[in-house]
Amino acid sequence: MKIFFYFIFFIANLEYAYSSNMGWDSISDQQIESCFSSEEFQNRSILYFYEDQNWELRIVFNPNSDKIIVNEKPCMFQFYYGVFSKDTIPKSLESHLREIIKEKLGFESGGFWSISSSVNGKLSIDYFADATSVPKIELAPTHTEHEDLPVAKESNKKCTNADLEISNLFTEQTFRKLSLKYEWNGVTYPVHVLHNPVRDTLYCNELKKPVKWAFAITIDYSSYPLSLANHLKSIIPNELLKDSDSVIDVADRVSYRRKNSVSLYTNLHPITLFNKIDNPDFDVEILDFFNSSQLARKALYYELDGNFYRVYLIFNPEKLTLRATLSFDTSENGRLSHTASWNSKIGIFVDKKAPQELIDHLSHLVEFSWWDSYWNMSIHNGDRISVTRQDGSWEYTYTPFSWCTYMVNAKL
Repeated sequence: MKIFFYFIFFIANLEYAYSSNMGWDSISDQQIESCFSSEEFQNRSILYFYEDQNWELRIVFNPNSDKIIVNEKPCMFQFYYGVFSKDTIPKSLESHLREIIKEKLGFESGGFWSISSSVNGKLSIDYFADATSVPKIELAPTHTEHEDLPVAKESNKKCTNADLEISNLFTEQTFRKLSLKYEWNGVTYPVHVLHNPVRDTLYCNELKKPVKWAFAITIDYSSYPLSLANHLKSIIPNELLKDSDSVIDVADRVSYRRKNSVSLYTNLHPITLFNKIDNPDFDVEILDFFNSSQLARKALYYELDGNFYRVYLIFNPEKLTLRATLSFDTSENGRLSHTASWNSKIGIFVDKKAPQELIDHLSHLVEFSWWDSYWNMSIHNGDRISVTRQDGSWEYTYTPFSWCTYMVNAKL
């Protein structure tokens, strides 16, 4: 009986040891060990997979005890190494990290541990995202006013100017977009930012319906350092970061896919959205529009009974020919292109079938003759253009775009 008890105890301990050893993220362990084996300053972002969860860590190693700087200023915390986490990590994981550090350095002293805590009102893991070091000998002013500054100093200056441009965006009282070339670690990244302080209704062709984003930012690059994303987020006011109507479309992990196309951010613009058909003050503008002496276009937006409609008006008194060529993908014939042309005098185009009351209201705002109403006016209420392709004995018909979409893209 006693032998059986010892056997069960041995198996239980063996299973515990096995499961414990299998629980550590070996790849992340190697990254941490490599960090503490370096002879140069290290600042690494690590996702440690443990207990079926990714734990966001930051490891800072300062082997030469250089001066640590954050945002180009000496940091109030100077340490030999630092371990930071976004969330409270399990005690077992913390103990494991301490064991790795002790094994690599021979001791644990000189460390700065900040587990899910803040520095200056900011999570420490984010606060130290851009921490770098400057050798003590370089802290003294060794350059005269006639000497060229180091390249790194010039790079920091450019970053500071870009940061200032972004910061100034938050002082604007109306909608504004900003596109700039942001230099980071010697590489230039296109960054697009928009601020919408009064929550205007925003729209562009890439959207199915309007939005009221308070703020949005994205980086137009397939791959970039997480430190850049974290730095840009550090410039954004906390109230916008936490706002559910903000879109922070930048990476927060190693594997990242943009939520929206870059063109969406660059094309987004404020619109006037009507929630009823009859708008007397604005109808006057439409009357003037249809009295233009030359080609004129106008986009209107309506939200009626919960449905969004995009209306495009064209007044073409000289009956010029407008053309648009659009491409689309098919499973049978690959990518196809089709050109649509239009040369009437008056055009009312809606992206999808809208209530007839709306069409009647708009058409009655046009002061036209019977002749124009019959021969020179075209109304396409959600109509789509058909494209036919013959493949042997098979005929394929596609309707990828509405007349409205073609006319929005049409040119002379």
